[in-house]
Amino acid sequence: KRFYDKKEAENMIFYGYDNYPMKALQQFYKMNKQVKSELKSVKCPLYIIHAEDDKTSKDANVDIINNGVSSNSKQVLRVRNASHHLFNKSPDQKQIFDNVHSFIEANRKMKV
Repeated sequence: KRFYDKKEAENMIFYGYDNYPMKALQQFYKMNKQVKSELKSVKCPLYIIHAEDDKTSKDANVDIINNGVSSNSKQVLRVRNASHHLFNKSPDQKQIFDNVHSFIEANRKMKV
């Protein structure tokens, strides 16, 4: 399944490369495979934030990470009005900052 439909992709503005450097893409796939296989070793508190309108990272990645880690303390925040750049100014910025701060405060004395 395509990440974007063709019409949506035609109207998007892309930044960075005009074409994909295949060697880098190959290394990226290798890294993803290794990271996925090692998710279970993550035991520290984990806070996952995902913007519903994120065109860079699929929502399914949230579930892959959330279900793959062994953390006893983990939370997911999905926001509607931010982009992939979650900490840039957006209507969700205060909610993101407040929730991250609360999560850190709640978990800062936890022993892993």
